[in-house]
Amino acid sequence: MSYLHARPDHGTGPAYANGHPPASSTANQHVGQPAPAPSVAPPAGVRPEREVAEADLRNQVVDRLRKMNVLHGQHAWERRNRDPIGPHGLAFFFSVPLSVQPLRYRLATATRMFLDGSDVDNLPRLLYEMRGIGAGFLDAGGFDPRSQMADRVESMPPDARYIGLGVSSLDTPTGAWREMLQTSDGPLNIPGRCYALLADSSRILCDRRGEREFGAFHISSTHSLDLVHGHPMRAWRFAPHLLHGEPDTKETWHWLTQLHHLIVEASR
Repeated sequence: MSYLHARPDHGTGPAYANGHPPASSTANQHVGQPAPAPSVAPPAGVRPEREVAEADLRNQVVDRLRKMNVLHGQHAWERRNRDPIGPHGLAFFFSVPLSVQPLRYRLATATRMFLDGSDVDNLPRLLYEMRGIGAGFLDAGGFDPRSQMADRVESMPPDARYIGLGVSSLDTPTGAWREMLQTSDGPLNIPGRCYALLADSSRILCDRRGEREFGAFHISSTHSLDLVHGHPMRAWRFAPHLLHGEPDTKETWHWLTQLHHLIVEASR
């Protein structure tokens, strides 16, 4: 069963049938003639309802990270000379069932920003440290990132389901955040990069460019963001290579995965 299936009865299975129509009755079939095979495929261009709900939730993750990254850049610029904000922030994603017909979820997010300092400058190292802190909480009796790691939590029920982890970063292929501070003339020219690792193993990488590059926003994903086959609702690139990581992001994905697995273990 997919991690995104609605469970309004809290654990008794999906609220809809198993996805297969009832087997056709053979009472009126002539002896010796096989019953026609039941049709389980959706019409051409239509995705199964579960896949549509999952793709919709992935798009909500992209939108939430983009908003977080824009605000991150603005606040970091405004506070660059007073209580500066570090170049990386964390997002913990939860799903809340909205409806069964159609199957839809609301994304709820808890976030954590950091004051700037050498201890939060390197993203893989920061994720490694946060994983160690989380492991300490878990060994002491329990770990919930909403109450023990986040500094802001959106409204959600206590039983909202954890579905993944994200990062807002101001270190980009254009240059590190500290380099951007020296060359940018304002917050609109601060680029950003976002990472998302979700419980269905999907990885999403987003690059947000500054005004000098016309505010372009590039999305790469290992899993589909389309709600209808062949009709993308936004521009995105299929990127299976993200599953293996690239030299400049491999350590980030590794420690993001380790922290994610710890939260999954704590959520059981």
